[in-house]
Amino acid sequence: MEIWCRHEIFDEDFCIVEENPPGFLRIFKAENGNFLYKSDDEEVLLQEGRIYVCPTHTAYSIKNISGNKCKCLVIQRLARNYLLDKLIDLGYEEIYMLTITLIEKLFEKENFRGVMHGVRIIIEKCVGDGLILKVHETFQNILATMQKYACKNISVSEFAKMFGYSNEHFIRIFTKEIKTTPYQYLLNIKMGKAREFLYSGRSVRDVASLTGYSDTKSFNKAFKTRYGITASEYKKNYNTQGKFL
Repeated sequence: MEIWCRHEIFDEDFCIVEENPPGFLRIFKAENGNFLYKSDDEEVLLQEGRIYVCPTHTAYSIKNISGNKCKCLVIQRLARNYLLDKLIDLGYEEIYMLTITLIEKLFEKENFRGVMHGVRIIIEKCVGDGLILKVHETFQNILATMQKYACKNISVSEFAKMFGYSNEHFIRIFTKEIKTTPYQYLLNIKMGKAREFLYSGRSVRDVASLTGYSDTKSFNKAFKTRYGITASEYKKNYNTQGKFL
């Protein structure tokens, strides 16, 4: 579906968990109550009435911490040529508030074309303000290919050759366009997949193999560097506490 828009009533302790990069933009506004946003890099209290845009390519969770039922507006749109790896807070800025109000009215009237246009206004302003990165069509294909084969133990230089670039040129243009190195981009995908596999009950040895590592030692080193604990400790923490770190 190109776009999804609705009001949600979240029960106490309800939690949205996006373990894999979802590939769409999610606009979130709490009509009442407070929510806690959490990713590997940050924790943010999502305040009542403010508008937030969630990452397209970063794992995160949003939890109702108000202690009662809360109403939220949630809008999702396929990201395609947009890249956002951090939560952005649009606050109470007038143009965003007016556009959100318009979207809600159009949605109630089932005017989905109008809803799409309203969301486009928000995204384009975010791009213009430098909050969201618009990715060239060439890089859409590159990112899609790298996501597909990230766990196949293909090196950055091999990806560069696949796309017709020298290794140095590929690293340079990738970093300029995506704002991170191709190595780090691949590692982010691998680690996100690793957490998903651990959550599903796979052994550490299996997860190492599934994410392209030749041995558990190198996998555990990469996992601990990223998350501060070993994969075994992460797996144990989830099994005993029933939650992600």
